[in-house]
Amino acid sequence: MERRRLEEEIRLDQMLDFCRQDQGLRTEWVKSRYSRSVTLLRQRPGTTDPSERQAVALQDVYRLAAQDGERLFDELPALLAPCRAWRSAGPVEWKGKRIQAEVVHSWQTVDSGFAGDESVLVRHTVGKVRRLDTGAPLGAASPPSDQAVVRVGDLVTVLRTGPGGDEVALRDLARVAAERLCVAANPSC
Repeated sequence: MERRRLEEEIRLDQMLDFCRQDQGLRTEWVKSRYSRSVTLLRQRPGTTDPSERQAVALQDVYRLAAQDGERLFDELPALLAPCRAWRSAGPVEWKGKRIQAEVVHSWQTVDSGFAGDESVLVRHTVGKVRRLDTGAPLGAASPPSDQAVVRVGDLVTVLRTGPGGDEVALRDLARVAAERLCVAANPSC
């Protein structure tokens, strides 16, 4: 499945935008000249229904103005810093009841320089959901989710793997994506 758009802002994670909005901070990062999104789907094991497909990998590719590629990576630490330990609170449904709970979200760079001209691996970690009234945990914490951001010339790609994807597979995917972007990048590799 593929989508194309003009002048779209580069986005890492919608929850990161909520974190920044909650603190009164801007959510815009760098705007692309144009972009393309591709989602690679596969049939879920044990099903034959085409509507039961599962995302294996998601890729957004952005073409930037010449000065914006490096600026994007320079601004990334400042974009993530206010959200290293963001507490989100509100009502949740738990065992048929609506209760007030909170969870701590964290975004951080865990690796860099593994693909293309510039690259980073950004990890979003979600802690255990806890009741506000008692502090008791509500279930287990979610597994972390990783995104790779890779620049090759004037092209930037944001990559994510689907359920079951891991950090090693994401790095490998980022290296392959960087090699493929070389042909279309300005300047080309």
